[in-house]
Amino acid sequence: MTSGRVRRRPTSQAVAISVLALAMAGTALANPAGAKASETGRALNPRAGTPQFPTLLAAYPARPSWRVAGVDYQVGTPSGTVLKDPLTLKLPGVSVNVSQHTVVVTGAAVVLDGYDFSLEGGWNVYVEGANDVIQNSNFKVGVNNLVPIQGAAGASNLSIAHTTIDGGGLGVVGNPGAIWSLISYLGNGLNANHNWLKYAPQHIIEVRGGRLVEKRNLINNLGYAPGAHPNAVQFCGGVSSSSVVSYNTIYNPQPVNGYPNMNNEDLQVEGQCSGTVLNTTMTNNVVIAVGGSSMTSSYLVAVRQDPGGNVVSGVKVESNYLDASGAYGPFYPPSGSNLVFANNIDLKTGTPLTEPGAKTPNSAARIAVGREAAALWLGLNSGGQR
Repeated sequence: MTSGRVRRRPTSQAVAISVLALAMAGTALANPAGAKASETGRALNPRAGTPQFPTLLAAYPARPSWRVAGVDYQVGTPSGTVLKDPLTLKLPGVSVNVSQHTVVVTGAAVVLDGYDFSLEGGWNVYVEGANDVIQNSNFKVGVNNLVPIQGAAGASNLSIAHTTIDGGGLGVVGNPGAIWSLISYLGNGLNANHNWLKYAPQHIIEVRGGRLVEKRNLINNLGYAPGAHPNAVQFCGGVSSSSVVSYNTIYNPQPVNGYPNMNNEDLQVEGQCSGTVLNTTMTNNVVIAVGGSSMTSSYLVAVRQDPGGNVVSGVKVESNYLDASGAYGPFYPPSGSNLVFANNIDLKTGTPLTEPGAKTPNSAARIAVGREAAALWLGLNSGGQR
């Protein structure tokens, strides 16, 4: 959700939704729905290197059939990459503002390959062109306190791949709230894959309209700005259609000295900021909110349509592996239309989760659920705040 807002408990206001919970438990465990044969055994375009968290799933009784980002293969900047200083960057369609530490890409099909944008106190890459690529690179927010990657409204089809983006965590100098997102994109078409996205003051990826494809990324440690409500993905305004959020790993560890402050929703599709989100899929992700003395997430999955002209329709949440030990629960009570929740698995037990609106795991039903009923389902009292 947008930063600074107070999360309210579900109220008794009836907002009709349609939830279809499909029963395919055996299939989900053997070969989760949505996992194509080409994707269950390998990751597309992996790079050599040691995975960041190779033992992350070792203690669980069941694990996904596909290779998991950051667990079975390395993501982010490939090991052994010799990175270049952005001060040496000289490409057609690219300008470098040394005093402001900003690289502006106005050309089409520009490829920024193998640059260390963490140098000189951190750089911002601002993309205005079409079909541009940032790959095999490294970012870290430093003393310049700049959002690592931004896309202008006129940008289109930006690809970010095999890149590490470090939000700086508690090391951010100045106002960490200035880093509202590691990737902020206003254009049409964003593809983020095989990246390591970590230590974010607030959001990981924020888009305003257009199509988002977020696949095979490792995301960990969100929420170093005081009062932040960080999300791994946030839709805010515009019209987004046919987005795909799949095969990502989101890992929320217990905080140290109060940070990260993970009052977040990990897989979020929210109609807000006068926005419309249509036909979006969130499938085959691994999300872990580690339990302990502190909360490490609010809800792992949130699909909702805020009042005031926002629209959420045609969202599928399927075959995700979830550990909600450090959260209020796996699912925030959903709202919108034509919503599908199916075959989501509890990592702690290896068994199907009870889907929103369903009475038992994998029960097939098509029902209307109001906010009041959803609140009762979660065992919450309506009308309060937290």
